[in-house]
Amino acid sequence: MSGSIQRAHLTFYTLRVIAPLVFAMWLAIGTSLGNLVFVWAGAFPVAASAYIFSQVLRTATKPLFMIWINRHAPSAVRATVISMYWQANASGHIIGAPILGAIGSLHSLRSALTAASLALLPVVPLYRRQPDEPPG
Repeated sequence: MSGSIQRAHLTFYTLRVIAPLVFAMWLAIGTSLGNLVFVWAGAFPVAASAYIFSQVLRTATKPLFMIWINRHAPSAVRATVISMYWQANASGHIIGAPILGAIGSLHSLRSALTAASLALLPVVPLYRRQPDEPPG
């Protein structure tokens, strides 16, 4: 519980200093790197630390999405935009899981987890394209 409070405090403090999308971009990069360290770690303490690191960053990203959507989506369509976000998220899982499973079956679990970690990175250029401030 205190970890969640600390994470929320850090997130909202950082948002005062850094633009939300820049912060989200770095959270996505950090999550991917943490996952890669977890996958390729040779020692349990390193793997456990990397896993915790990546999960803390991953859970801090979700509130940023909601903040950004609430800032940019008109109130008349906001619920639809949020619903579409979660449906796109689920579609990514539905499409990506069999592909990653095939990689794991054909190569190794480490290869599949590496591919999953790298699959998080295409979102970074999308963050860079979006304005931080709402239009108008």
